[in-house]
Amino acid sequence: MKVLFLTGSVGDYHSARLKNMGDRLSKERMDFRVLVMSRDSRDYLHRHAQGSVRDAEESRWRYLTREGQKRAGWRYPLRLLIEIAREKPDLIVTIGYNFHYSVIGLVYRLIKRYPRIVFCADSKFDDGVRRPGREVIKALLARMYDGAIVAGRRQSLYFQFLGIPVENIRVGYDVVDNGLFRRAAETAHRRDADYRTQLGLPGKYIVCVSRLVARKRVDKVIDAYARSQASATGVSLLIIGSGDLEQDLRARCDRLGLGNSVVFRRLVPNRDMPIFLSLALFLVLLSDYDQWGLCLNEALACGTPVLCTDRCGAAHELVRHGENGFVTDGTESDIDRGISVLLDSENIARMKSKYPWNLAEWDLLLFSENVLNFANGFSKWK
Repeated sequence: MKVLFLTGSVGDYHSARLKNMGDRLSKERMDFRVLVMSRDSRDYLHRHAQGSVRDAEESRWRYLTREGQKRAGWRYPLRLLIEIAREKPDLIVTIGYNFHYSVIGLVYRLIKRYPRIVFCADSKFDDGVRRPGREVIKALLARMYDGAIVAGRRQSLYFQFLGIPVENIRVGYDVVDNGLFRRAAETAHRRDADYRTQLGLPGKYIVCVSRLVARKRVDKVIDAYARSQASATGVSLLIIGSGDLEQDLRARCDRLGLGNSVVFRRLVPNRDMPIFLSLALFLVLLSDYDQWGLCLNEALACGTPVLCTDRCGAAHELVRHGENGFVTDGTESDIDRGISVLLDSENIARMKSKYPWNLAEWDLLLFSENVLNFANGFSKWK
């Protein structure tokens, strides 16, 4: 049986999942191929893991366009359709259900009446404003697929609402290589002083990993940090990310008298991210909404507790209130309560004593097994 994975571009999140998936499918004597639309990606530029991609490319990966090449005109969808036909897959797995390459994969499935096709998604009800007309169109499109691999329980409920039967939905898409982060964190703690000097890290700090855009509400993080008076006790705030609001946020820090206590780092190489996460007191993510929040996976894998809003997809599943972090309703009083809890060394010690928490439930193998289950389930149609 052959499984073909369609994706727009690849960063380290995807490459880690795909490598694990390929290894898992190979054990079941299944053929696995990846068709990537482009080498270029504008998102998460620091997230590329070139080594793992290069290793996988030797036998399983192909790119539809070269670096810098535009995907325009009628030739592109036709070429993609031809490339899918060339692979002759039995199962197509695609990122999203309404991206151009996903739709072309669906067209191929409808034309051939076989293979089966499933999509991966992390949308949920509270991701921005939902418009009835648009939701109807989404439902009509989503129902054409044979199944979905979604991030968590709330995502499952959303796609059930769109009309996908619950038996055709698998939970477990947004996962990271927990083992990699755990091992890197162990090294970081052994070399704590060296890394702090080498990377210019504060002695004590709270970390926020986020794009600097409106819905991520990094302004709330700064305001909460100011209210906590943590700077007076020598605790800094480290913000990792870039975006249109950077200058506004820097100015906000200056107005609040935090210019020397808040440190901005635009891009951190992926190899260094576990260091920044594992040496932090805790991570904070106060987005108005996040479909999941993979920085939460990474921090927890490093043994670092987290504070997040309940509108982050990972809240109450990966992030368990009181066990490995604090889930806030987003109000100032509740955010302040969460920060107070996580600044308490006794609470941190209690949470860390239960590490690795529930991470075994959210590892790379979860995603790979979901793909394998679909492949095995659809093999009867062959």
